[in-house]
Amino acid sequence: MSGAAIPVDLWCARVRPLPREAQALLSQAEQQRLGQILGTEERAAYVSAHLLKRHVLAQHLKCSPAAVRLKTGWNGRPELCDARALSFNLSHSGGYVALAVCAEAPVGVDIEQVRPRPSARRVVERLFAPEEKRLLLTLAEGEFASAFLRLWTLKEAFIKATGEGLARSLSSFAIDWRQPRLLRGAAQPYALAGFSLGTSYCGSLAAGGGLSMTLRKMDATALLNKYT
Repeated sequence: MSGAAIPVDLWCARVRPLPREAQALLSQAEQQRLGQILGTEERAAYVSAHLLKRHVLAQHLKCSPAAVRLKTGWNGRPELCDARALSFNLSHSGGYVALAVCAEAPVGVDIEQVRPRPSARRVVERLFAPEEKRLLLTLAEGEFASAFLRLWTLKEAFIKATGEGLARSLSSFAIDWRQPRLLRGAAQPYALAGFSLGTSYCGSLAAGGGLSMTLRKMDATALLNKYT
């Protein structure tokens, strides 16, 4: 697959409070997790994200959202019980939720709200790869802030695509955020891409098995509006 661009669908929506009836679509495990979340905004983000997931997967599987059956993979990552290959990944930050879906390769997505991060340089020094440190830590403050956020989201998307998550050291692989590409750290190629949600959010995607991806970005507002 490394010679062909990997098609990825990206669905994005603003988080909104949803009525309690909307929670009925969530699985028992999802409802248990929701019960552990105390903050109103965090609960709204969780419900919005998982309803979006069920609706989009149902469109791919040609079934009802309630009929989408999920299981937990070896790494704790949700997977479809359906045998058809379909990778998906969720991320939410602040007032947005994003869902990436790919029928051809494992996919990861991460979004982060743009805000001051006073400890960002210490994070780079402590956690990032030597190649990344050399490039990032020489940047002036304004340029550093945007570069840090882009690289952070790319690294998060990559470890979500591999399925390793934060069990993998962030210094064990290196990414060039300027023209997103993996410099080292994977046995197979990974396509990387950045995207934005206005000026207040930074997002990135990773997909295994290729060097490039074709991105189809869609507004998921209508899918969630039916519950409001």
